[in-house]
Order: sequence, then C-alpha cells, then structure tokens
Amino acid sequence: RHKGHRRVAVAEAACKEMHKMLRSAVTKGTGRAATTGWSASAAAGKTGTSDDYRDAWFAGYTPSLACVVWVGNDNNESLLGSGAILAAPLWAKFMRAAQGVGANPEKGQERRRQRRTRWQNH
Repeated sequence: RHKGHRRVAVAEAACKEMHKMLRSAVTKGTGRAATTGWSASAAAGKTGTSDDYRDAWFAGYTPSLACVVWVGNDNNESLLGSGAILAAPLWAKFMRAAQGVGANPEKGQERRRQRRTRWQNH
C-alpha cells in the first residue's frame, strides 16, 4: 500500500507572491465580478479569454474550495464576452451556492489569522 509523504513543491515566498497577484486580480482587476454577491474576503483567481473570444474562463479559489469555470461554444464560434464578463459571474454564483449548502469558502480564515498574529509576535 502506498503511503504518501509531504514535501515542499514551491517556495513559501513564491506562493505568497502568487496569491497576492491572484487576490489583486479579484479586488482590482478583471476578476472583480467573481466577488459579487457573497463574502469573498479570501477569494483569489484569474480570468482568461482565448483568441477570437472562442473560450473564456475564471479559475479561482478560497481557503477551502477551488473551482474553474469554462465557457465556450460547441461549434467553436466566438463568444459575446470575455472571462471577466461571462465566466467570473458564473464562478461567483457557484461559490454562493456552495456556501449556501454548507461549504464555507471562508473556512479556516480565523485560525490562519491567529497563527499569522502569533508568528508575528514572536
């Protein structure tokens, strides 16, 4: 039977910087629609749109849930909008629904804040 083992895959500083950039995308950038209508204080993610608007997506996460929404036409025709217009609002709708059925997208935030404060005080 296989036993997993933990190892560092990415440096902590790189993870923090990536999260900061992805958080900025939903607070100041094209992903703002992903935070509409729900408590998204910890949400982060990125919109995307392919050439000729054939595909649009939003990939995002909270401390307890990750989700990617892709929008496209089966016949490969161009869409009438970008990832920010089409996919990010769908992502927010899914996250609101997940929150409504008990998946708490903010789960663990308070514990993380306490740990961060404890580390900063030492």
